[in-house]
Amino acid sequence: MTDKSYISETFQPVEDEIDFNGPYRNAQLLVSTATARIYRISKAGKTMSLKTPLDESGRSLELLKREYRLGVGLSHPNVVTIYTWEASTPVGPGILMEYVDGRTLSAFLAEKPSMKARRRVFDQLLEAVNYIHRHGVTHNDLKPANVMVSHSNDDVKIIDFGLADIDGETTQRQLGGTPGYASPELSVRDSNADMRSDIYSIGVVMRDIFGSRYRRIWQKCMAEKPHQRYRNVDSLIKAWHWRKMLPIVALVLAAILTVSCSFVLGTLKMESLRQEVVHYSNTSKQLSDSVSNLHHIQTGARDSIARLNARLVQINKEKALNDSLTEVYIGSSEKVIEKYKALARRLRCVEQMMDLYRHFNAEMDLNDSAFLKSTPLAQGIYDLYGTSMRLKGSKELETIGHQLPPLNQLTSDIDEIAIVMPLILEGRPWHLKSDSIDLHSNSD
Repeated sequence: MTDKSYISETFQPVEDEIDFNGPYRNAQLLVSTATARIYRISKAGKTMSLKTPLDESGRSLELLKREYRLGVGLSHPNVVTIYTWEASTPVGPGILMEYVDGRTLSAFLAEKPSMKARRRVFDQLLEAVNYIHRHGVTHNDLKPANVMVSHSNDDVKIIDFGLADIDGETTQRQLGGTPGYASPELSVRDSNADMRSDIYSIGVVMRDIFGSRYRRIWQKCMAEKPHQRYRNVDSLIKAWHWRKMLPIVALVLAAILTVSCSFVLGTLKMESLRQEVVHYSNTSKQLSDSVSNLHHIQTGARDSIARLNARLVQINKEKALNDSLTEVYIGSSEKVIEKYKALARRLRCVEQMMDLYRHFNAEMDLNDSAFLKSTPLAQGIYDLYGTSMRLKGSKELETIGHQLPPLNQLTSDIDEIAIVMPLILEGRPWHLKSDSIDLHSNSD
């Protein structure tokens, strides 16, 4: 079959001498091959295709009948449907089959479809070939011209089973198929070709569809030895689906890796945050302890300051007291010194009086000396000088007598000094009772 599409632009009117006025109407010639012609006709209001032999010689007719026997039992959405064998038509016997409103695979690829549309077409091609293989049919002539793609939604239809075989038949395999698409074993007479020859042709068609993409798959399909190819179409489909899913698998793996990395990074970050929280918690506890310690220190400092202030007050009081005592002590000491001086003067006066008494040989009446009975020596001296002594009119004695204070004051001072002197010598506090006594006489 030549590579012409079944589209309306290639329709050719049927010769006038052929009468299609019966059940077959609106006949148009679609394509003519070396062995057959294909028409588009209408029958019972339905558009169909009619394939008739190029001539009614035994060879062409036998091939057409064989194609009918192989294809009439096939029913798949991607395989052309054969309806009936028409023994008598205006153009001779033929096969009445499904009409495909579409273009060949070559014309479809010329439209530069997307990679997604190409993969969809190839998926359907594999499903169709796998179907016919499961029914024991080998196509033997898979090529772009025998793969139709519909105009409506780019669905695939495999056509032209003129060179097909079934298991156990090798009658037609030596015909070879189309060069460039037929497997090497189909060109060898009486070869042991099998369904793997279709896998070879699929590899060539796959290269036409995808170019250098999926090279590993179509190169294995096109291996020279059948055992080097995929064992069957199922194996090829698995490899194709796996290879086709590689980008998706890669994306999924990348997504998983990204999520895993994100999870790991998130876990590390959470661990880092947890450690920071623990660190900050410990730091906060340390700060809290420090604040508590500072509070205790501050409280202790306040207590210490209070104690120091109390001690300072006490020291100030003691200082004031010491100052006061010192002042009193100094003042008292000065008084005592003055009293000592006055006492010394008085004692000197007494001593002088005694000397004068001895000097003048004074007569003394001691029989009535009251001072000997009740007062100390000073009182006796006073009595001697004041009352009982009868001096012999001496001017010097009179002068001395006037300098003497009253004798009772003199003895009081003497007694008080005798009490205070031990306290002064021991450094103990002391004070004078008679601090208002004037030690000097009026004559002083």
